[in-house]
Amino acid sequence: MSYERFAPYLLRVGVASAFLYPAVAAYSNPDGWIWFVPDFVEIFVTKELFLNLFGVIELAIACGLLFLKNPTIPALGASGLLASIIVLDWRAFDVTFRDISILLSALAIVAIYYNKEKGLLTFK
Repeated sequence: MSYERFAPYLLRVGVASAFLYPAVAAYSNPDGWIWFVPDFVEIFVTKELFLNLFGVIELAIACGLLFLKNPTIPALGASGLLASIIVLDWRAFDVTFRDISILLSALAIVAIYYNKEKGLLTFK
């Protein structure tokens, strides 16, 4: 039996879990997560509202990674979010440096599922 066919699913579950946990944890204990929200966000919305909206986006990405046949678009969304977290929250780099490995895992999902001839929305 070839176990290499499980690698894409392991990547998908790993990246999805990195989005599921903070969404649930931020909802159940917002005080533990509010300090991750950059101060400039308050120009647009309150930090509390941003944290809730961000949690909804995280849940959507996690569900897309877990349940879509082709997770290319959710993986690209995950990559964009992770890259922005790393760049915009550089003050917390002692914590967010771990996001680099999750970012690279999300990009690996894109590399596995993206079909150059047919585009992003093909089903493998």
